[in-house]
Amino acid sequence: MFDSRKIITLLALLLICVSIVMPSIVYFNYSGEVRPEDSFSVAEVSLTVVSSGGDDSGGGGGSGGGGGIPAETTHLVDFSEEEDGYSIEPGKGDTIKILFEGGIEYNFIVSRFAWADELILKLGDNEYQISYDEIAYFDLDGDEVNDISINFVSDKIIKIRLLVTLDDFEGGGEITMEKDKVRYPSFKVPGLGVEMSILFIFVLVAIAIFIVFIYHNIRLRRFEKTHKNKLTKIYSKYHKKRRTKEEKMKTKERFEKQLDTLKKAYAHGYVSKDSYGKGRQRIKGLIKKL
Repeated sequence: MFDSRKIITLLALLLICVSIVMPSIVYFNYSGEVRPEDSFSVAEVSLTVVSSGGDDSGGGGGSGGGGGIPAETTHLVDFSEEEDGYSIEPGKGDTIKILFEGGIEYNFIVSRFAWADELILKLGDNEYQISYDEIAYFDLDGDEVNDISINFVSDKIIKIRLLVTLDDFEGGGEITMEKDKVRYPSFKVPGLGVEMSILFIFVLVAIAIFIVFIYHNIRLRRFEKTHKNKLTKIYSKYHKKRRTKEEKMKTKERFEKQLDTLKKAYAHGYVSKDSYGKGRQRIKGLIKKL
């Protein structure tokens, strides 16, 4: 027969260990695609602010228009100087101008940008949707080799990386995009702004503590009913074995643990004063018999 109490205790300990070890395993095994240090490896980015024109229907006067509409920005991503990546904070209506040698350029329009959710880029008649937990790879010159990648590195920041050398980039050709899921070490939950690893730890630890707490209380509540049988079983087991000094010490320790549990049960009110006194005398009497 399996000891259910030992199984529950082992499960609780396993949950605690998993909650401590799992985030570390995930970090070291799956942080290759997006690393925290990449988030702010920011190259020089020149920004050109272009007037949005305001809202002519609004009241305001000559100084500012009636607006409230944010100015649209052009983010210059210049790979002609062999920078390996740019981190930018785009906004709806912004232009992301990607430059290569020989005057080759691609002007992506930001159709939608939702923090920690998704980015939608438009180039000509085509739209490219990138979710928070995805990394998009673009083949810009139709040679079946991905030239750049775009992905979120924080709630508000995206990073554009150059994946090829400038000598290998020719420009022209059909533009294609493919996407992979980003394996974040932190298990970021899109839209919640919560680090999943922290939730993961707290939930598992809470479950483990809850299981141990419930098990401990059930054990104490049932103690008065099972106490006498447990003592008889311990003594009978000892009586059947060779009564060596070592076995005597082990049996004595078992009785002392039972006495300690009896004290805890009495302290928590699960055992009456009369039962506590009788149980205490019974244990001491069995220890003397050893």
